[in-house]
Amino acid sequence: MQNSLISCDGTTDFTGEDLECFYIRICSKGTIEDVFIHIGSPESSSSEDIFNYVMEMFKTNDIDIKKLVGFTADGASNMQGLKTGLAARLLVDTPHLVITHCVAHRLELAFKDAIKASSKSMYDRAMTLLLGLHYLYKKSPKMKKSLKRSFAALNQKQILPTRVGGTRWLPHVSKALYTFFKGYSAIRQQLENASHANPKAEGLVKLMQDGQLMVFLLLLKELIFHLMKLSLYLQREGLVLSDAYVRVEATKNVLAQLDKRYAYTNIFFCKASYTCIPMLQYYGDKEVELLASRFDQVLKYADVEVCECITEWTLLKTQVYMRYHKELVDQQLTWATVNHGCSDLGNILSLIELVLSLPATSVRNECLFSAMKLVKGKRRGRLTNSTLDDLLLIAVQSPSINDFDPDDAILQWMVCACSQIVFQNVQICMNISFCLNVNFEIVLFMIPNI
Repeated sequence: MQNSLISCDGTTDFTGEDLECFYIRICSKGTIEDVFIHIGSPESSSSEDIFNYVMEMFKTNDIDIKKLVGFTADGASNMQGLKTGLAARLLVDTPHLVITHCVAHRLELAFKDAIKASSKSMYDRAMTLLLGLHYLYKKSPKMKKSLKRSFAALNQKQILPTRVGGTRWLPHVSKALYTFFKGYSAIRQQLENASHANPKAEGLVKLMQDGQLMVFLLLLKELIFHLMKLSLYLQREGLVLSDAYVRVEATKNVLAQLDKRYAYTNIFFCKASYTCIPMLQYYGDKEVELLASRFDQVLKYADVEVCECITEWTLLKTQVYMRYHKELVDQQLTWATVNHGCSDLGNILSLIELVLSLPATSVRNECLFSAMKLVKGKRRGRLTNSTLDDLLLIAVQSPSINDFDPDDAILQWMVCACSQIVFQNVQICMNISFCLNVNFEIVLFMIPNI
């Protein structure tokens, strides 16, 4: 197995049972793949029990811990605890391990901390308004119909307020602000008409009439727009840590320009060229030396000549520029193409694959929990963890329906004994329908065991 990274996250199902899910990321010949490994319930949610559960899972799935190069999880104390967290326990056996706090989770926490530190009272009022509007129209059919009539009177497209809370991801907040300002005139008109008989509508319309609060929401909408784009980027499949760092730094520059109130209408991209990087012959040498020193044991365990990495790095830079200059300019070059064209530089390519196997987020684990809730509902509360693990493995790792080829399954069914019995019964039904001169479907309905 190649060098791998494990991402972990926990949740609780509707029965109150703690579940932990695990993904493994590997990089083979420049192609990144996230593989679902296991979902199960440890003895408890403590870091010690989770660590023992992880070691048992590694042994069951034949995963070599010596090839583990990274660990990604959210900021829970049992995961990222400095002394006794799961990450700290893994570092004892693998000191070269790169510990990553999920960047998508950090973005959510950083936004909430920053916005509350700067204007907590105004932020609380804004959330009260957005949540109040959502639940007002969700739980009152009368108010919802009245709002629809208000949209029709203003000749506007109907759009209902969406929920701003519940989920952590910033795109939901951005959508709630968008729908609020999109239907502002119709919502305010309807609330003003209903405020005489509805105390909730009266309180919400007073918030909408507050000019300072509306200015705050407009500024918040502009700010969250850029953070929302960053959050969606961080939730992409196959995202590596270096790409996340570059995008975060770029977003920080955009947010810094908000104070200058410049218009963001044109975006210029610098095309790849040697003129962009002075002294390119030395570019990346220090970084390669640092990475080779950091993962020295892992690379040697994989039979990589660490001392040859710098030499092959220089060759790789030259070959990439000479062979793929057009792809660099058009920004269409991928590591899979480089790996195929420069396969003789195996040492430096192994180091690059190791770096590419470091993800920035544990978003795939969050997505798995959504699939788990669809599989294990209240009607299937007795579903065991082993069965749940198998069903999720099929749901997540199996190819899409469009790529499924049923020929092998049909051939296997045709040669089994049960299919022959069914085929004989169908022949009997066809003979009965022919003799009695009745429809074939009627005979099948009369004999339900076929």
